[in-house]
Amino acid sequence: MIAPAYRAAATLALLAVTLQGCGGGDAPSSPAAVIVTPTPTPTPTPTCTLRSRQDWAAAAISDWYLFPETLPASLDPAPYGSVSAYIDALTAVARAQSKDRYFTYVTSIVEEDAYYASGSTAAFGIRLVTDSAAGT
Repeated sequence: MIAPAYRAAATLALLAVTLQGCGGGDAPSSPAAVIVTPTPTPTPTPTCTLRSRQDWAAAAISDWYLFPETLPASLDPAPYGSVSAYIDALTAVARAQSKDRYFTYVTSIVEEDAYYASGSTAAFGIRLVTDSAAGT
């Protein structure tokens, strides 16, 4: 069984990388199967429709979501105008229960690069200090 932290990380990685690439096809069977080959902007093709991306996101979430018991049995993607809006609807129950605190989302390589270039960070750390005057 996959540990919850790894499962959540896999969900984020799969959504961020694969939706940006919009290469189509089935969702990978494991996080190790993801090969990151960033492209600036995907070229629209008949298989790279909003519906195909929504279907892929639903399949990936169904396979990898940390709280699968909160997912709706079926949810029509047609009323949602973006993949992000559809993901928000899929994860609404877990968010209402304060389980998914918006760690399931869609991003792009450009947004990720801008975030890291800004110098912002979301991390835990430890700082050790000695006081030579006090002898500690």
